[in-house]
Amino acid sequence: MGCSASVDVKKPENVKFQPETNKLETEKIIHDVKDLEVIYKQDSEKINQVKSFAVPEHENVNVDITNTAEQTNKINQDNGSNLPNLNNKHKDKQEKAPRGNLVKDENIDTLQPQGEEQIALDKALRELRQSLFTSGIVPTHDQTDFTLHSTIVGNSTITIDAGCFKAAVVDAGTGFCKAGLTGDDIPSVVIPTLVGRLRDNATSVETFIGKDAKLRGNSLKYSNPINRGIVENWDDMERVYDHILHMDLNLEPNEYGVVIPESPLSDRKRREKLTEMMFEKFDVKKLYLGSSPSLALHAFGHSTGLLVSLGHGVCHAVPVVQGNIIEHAVRTTKIGNKDVIDKLQRIMTTKLSSIDEDIARAMVEKTNYVCKDYDETKRDEKLCEQKSYTLPNGKSVNLRNERYECPEIFFKPQMIPGCTESSLSDICLSSLHSIEDQQSISALRQNIILTGGSSLLPGIGERLRMELNKNENANDRANVLLLPKRQYAEWRGASTLVSMNSSKHRWVSRELYDEHGETIIHRKYV
Repeated sequence: MGCSASVDVKKPENVKFQPETNKLETEKIIHDVKDLEVIYKQDSEKINQVKSFAVPEHENVNVDITNTAEQTNKINQDNGSNLPNLNNKHKDKQEKAPRGNLVKDENIDTLQPQGEEQIALDKALRELRQSLFTSGIVPTHDQTDFTLHSTIVGNSTITIDAGCFKAAVVDAGTGFCKAGLTGDDIPSVVIPTLVGRLRDNATSVETFIGKDAKLRGNSLKYSNPINRGIVENWDDMERVYDHILHMDLNLEPNEYGVVIPESPLSDRKRREKLTEMMFEKFDVKKLYLGSSPSLALHAFGHSTGLLVSLGHGVCHAVPVVQGNIIEHAVRTTKIGNKDVIDKLQRIMTTKLSSIDEDIARAMVEKTNYVCKDYDETKRDEKLCEQKSYTLPNGKSVNLRNERYECPEIFFKPQMIPGCTESSLSDICLSSLHSIEDQQSISALRQNIILTGGSSLLPGIGERLRMELNKNENANDRANVLLLPKRQYAEWRGASTLVSMNSSKHRWVSRELYDEHGETIIHRKYV
């Protein structure tokens, strides 16, 4: 994930900084090195050099740790420095160094400044380090899982060995699991939350997970370990986590921390069960459980807002004020994208003999939308344009009313036979009306943030805004926000938040778990 940052460093006295030859950028500071601490060594020992950045002659210092040895040599040569050049052997070793690994080369020499110059540069480095820590760009050393070293080369260059913070983020939902490493902008793995077993072999213990299960089609009998946001089969859930960590992410959990966003429906018992599984079954190095709504808000830079999550099996309206969830005002309705897909499948059986769930999901994503006024759109067919969808077999099917009728269940759940659940707008209003503080209500109404896959449906934000404003005065209008990459909001929030210095105390380490057991998670959960 790219990030540009500048920190102000006061120019030390009595030091001759070399002229700036190239403005150094920080385009990749978070992508290449997520967590960074600079430790200045005052002795002249040889160091492990991977990357370097220069301190130019101006107060706003732009740091770039992606410079290669070749760039560093060019700077030194342009400035007439007496620094030794790196030969091709050393350059090749640097260029081939994998991200997150340390490269040791005892043949690299460095020069140490002496006397007043050394003291002044030491002071400048301390100020730079403090500025980076204060700005939140990098964490302090006790939060990281690697060791860094640095020194001053000549008059201007700080040389760094950088490793990567090791943590996996796994967001398990009713329909899909999203996984990847901290620091990434979006998950690298998205698989169905699905376990398959051989249909014709009742004695077989072999299971297939996610996409592997889907590929085997009707030869398997499927089960979903999570139903409407709640884990119901922990044995299968363990299989899903095992597949993601070992197969999809190719990790050894005992070398990594694991971050898991938790559903608002999760309770103390389920958190303890998950904590026990992670340490006893997977032997994780450390664990971080966080509330999905808080993490989602963090992904968008908000601390206050009504987080409306539209998931595969359930929708939540969660009010968060200054980072704190107002527990008594959390509202849930057990409708979701799964119901939209099921309804489309039922409707399409009149046009097709049968329709696969995955095809129906693709149809919803490509053709469905939420209309502004359902009754008016139903009366006037001209308001809904017919759209054609091409099936995998090459045949085409036309959709018109189906395009808006299926997503309408978010606002009219009674369209589902036997359903008594509340609508999306009802849970939002109920949540807001249960809060007494008027100032908090006003702040929440101005920041109604939609997340989840179904939030990508065209028109859903505008329709929710209209429903919420029907009976409200002009001074209390709702503002619905549709922000980028909202389908990954919980995952992205977890990916960035846990890398910050402010969240380090929320981790449960192996030592803490061994001392206190699974109940320690309640002291850390937020």
